[in-house]
Parts: sequence; structure tokens; C-alpha cells
Amino acid sequence: MRFGEIIVVVALLLAGCSGRNDATPGPDVPVGAWVAGKPIEYEELKRLIRIYLAERGMDVPTDEMLYRQITFNVLQDIAETEVLLKESEKRGLSQNISDNELDGLSDFSEDLPSGFESLSEDRSIWKERIKRRIELIGIAAEISNELSEGISITDEQLLEEYRNHIDTYVEAPHFELRMIRVKDRELAMTIRKNILKGWSFQKLAEQYSTLRDDGAGGRIVHLTALELPPAFAPEIESLPEGRISPVLATDEGFFIFRIEKRFPERTLPFEDVRDSIYDNVLSRERSMRYRNWMQARVAAMNIQIGTPIPAKEFQNEDNR
Repeated sequence: MRFGEIIVVVALLLAGCSGRNDATPGPDVPVGAWVAGKPIEYEELKRLIRIYLAERGMDVPTDEMLYRQITFNVLQDIAETEVLLKESEKRGLSQNISDNELDGLSDFSEDLPSGFESLSEDRSIWKERIKRRIELIGIAAEISNELSEGISITDEQLLEEYRNHIDTYVEAPHFELRMIRVKDRELAMTIRKNILKGWSFQKLAEQYSTLRDDGAGGRIVHLTALELPPAFAPEIESLPEGRISPVLATDEGFFIFRIEKRFPERTLPFEDVRDSIYDNVLSRERSMRYRNWMQARVAAMNIQIGTPIPAKEFQNEDNR
């Protein structure tokens, strides 16, 4: 399952996950909205809006139009969640994330996001929300895979994509270079003089250089122009092949560079990027099918806002 291909499509889902709410409020309970004919109480909608804002680190907007858009986004989250739950039941899909699997996710933290303090949420509830989101993303991925069956992408489409976005298939200028780093300026000057006399750059690097990772022992390093250390970039970019730089000083020590080979900017041929273009076009087609499928079902949910919740009501509560 390739979650990355549908993350953009289900971005709104990530903040919702409110689940079903079939309870009908009493006649004196104000209704904040309806989704698929199901009422959402005024206070419950306020709670969901607070969660939406807290998870994004947002303050309550003062602009009423923006606030109403946020309210609608929250309701759309609810509708998308309801669609996925119904489809998972109909299709027999399920995604059950264990606590161990959740704890193993690199981007999961049990720490509550900033703003949750005012929601009286605890870590266990926050963890359940994360689990629910991941499970729903998994269900959305399975549905996306089913919807994507039969997608056909021709070479003509790929060539058109290549021509229309030719600027994105450009390889930046890059270099093959060797370098030496030492702690002492006088030693660096002596090494440079010996290189100019014809001594082996690599043997001097093996003997004196303090580099331990890339470039250790005078080994060749491949760098693009953008990857060059900013303090050295002008000097290095101007060096002809086979020439060495002056001694260049930084907080890390004293450097000497030698350009082995320069590679100018070039447009990558279609054959070199065909597979990458295919993946991009396929991902876009998959996302479009899923988005159209979801939008049609959300539209049928007939989202309606009931008693409006003005932004100032939240602001007044926060100022108490």
C-alpha cells in the first residue's frame, strides 16, 4: 500500500475523525450543523472546531469569512469520515493499528499538540485519535487502489508531460572534487605549496586531513553548485579542472580544494526520467479518481450549517 499517493487527497480527513453521531438532540438543544441529515449539537461543533484549530496551531480567526470556511472544513471532515466508514463496511475493508505499531511510527508523539491544554484532552485520547486517522488513511488507500484499476498511461502522455515540464528535468551543475582540512593555517599553507610542487593531493590528504566522512582521505566528493559550502562557493565554482584553491578558513578549520571534473547544467533525456514521469502521472491520475469519487459522495451528504457560531464567541471564552 502506497500511502504517499493519497495523502494530499485525504488531507482534510487527517484533522477530523469525529466518528458517527446518531444521537438526536432534544428540542431545546441548539444544532450547529447537519451532515447527511444527522444533527451536530452546537457545543459539539464548537469542540470539533477547537480541535481543528489546536491541531494546526491556529488562533481563532477574527475574520468571520475565514472562520465560516474553517467551520465548513470541519463538517467536510465529518462527511469524509462517514463516507469511509460506510465504504469500509460495504467493501469489508479494515485497518487495525496496534498500540505497538503506533508507538513505532517515527512521526508519532504522545505529547499533546500546542493548544490541546484548553480541550481537557489527555494522552490516551490523543493516541486514539492518531490511531483512528491512520486506520482511515489505510482504508482510503485501499479504496484508491480499487479505483485506480485499469488506469492506462501511454508514452504519448509521458512525452507530453516531459515537454510541458521540461524545466523540472534539468540537472544542476555539479563537480567532482577532493579536499583537505587541517586545524593549523601554517600546515595548510605548507600542504598547498607541496601540492603545487607536484606532491600527490590524495596522499597528503590521507596523511594530514582531519575529514572523517565525505572526502576523508582525499576521496572524491560529488557536489552540485547548490551543495557547495556557501563560504567557498565562489572560489570553487571559478576553479578550472585540475587546479587547487587557496587555503580557505572557516570555524571548522583550513580547507584546500581541487576540482577533478566539472559537469555543466544539462537537460536530462526523456529515457533517463521516464520512470519518474510515469510515477508522477500515475499518482496524479489516482488522486484525481479518488478526489472525484469522494467529492461526489460528500456532496450527497448535504452539509448544512445550523445555528452559526460566531468567532467572537470563542474569543470571549478565551478571554475569561
